[in-house]
Amino acid sequence: MTALRKVQDGFYLARQFGRDEIDVVNSGAATGKLNLEDAPSEYLEMLRNATHGFGSNNSRRVGLTNTLLAHHDGDVPHDIGFLGYLYLLDLMSQPEVLRGALYRGGRL
Repeated sequence: MTALRKVQDGFYLARQFGRDEIDVVNSGAATGKLNLEDAPSEYLEMLRNATHGFGSNNSRRVGLTNTLLAHHDGDVPHDIGFLGYLYLLDLMSQPEVLRGALYRGGRL
């Protein structure tokens, strides 16, 4: 959880101004707000999507992507990758959920 906290702390601009949310800007205009509690998950999803080649081709996410990149310091702890492993362990410890994930809702 320390790594996740470091990702959250990377949103330094808003914290410097004592804000708990950031403005999502699209085409020069604020189109929404993003809570700093939710920003790390959006940031990590953006990084994951970029790694898988999804990038920001989705026009609905360009403003969010640009906002996240502008507000974060870019420092991502190397051990954040263990978070995916924890999700996998959690999924494997719940056979009914795993079955649903693997077999179309548990139906064969």
